[in-house]
Amino acid sequence: MAEQQAGKPGQPGPWLKRLTCDRVDATFASSNRIERAVAEGKVVVSEGAADARDAAQPHRVVQGARAVYTSADDQVRLTGHPTAIFPEGRIT
Repeated sequence: MAEQQAGKPGQPGPWLKRLTCDRVDATFASSNRIERAVAEGKVVVSEGAADARDAAQPHRVVQGARAVYTSADDQVRLTGHPTAIFPEGRIT
């Protein structure tokens, strides 16, 4: 599991991002920043209020079998029956 907590512009309180999976391999650039990461096996990425009691901040979850992050385009590509769950609904 990996977590990142940060503030988001226009949002009250800290924001928490969490990744859980069976395995993750990461490649780092010379600046020690992640250049590429591949997560495999029961991948779940969630974000929301760091304090779960803060219902004012929505909670979002995406899940699938594999996720690939590339820093060049700052994108995560999710494959293997990807599902996204938002306060507004679910996308499968």
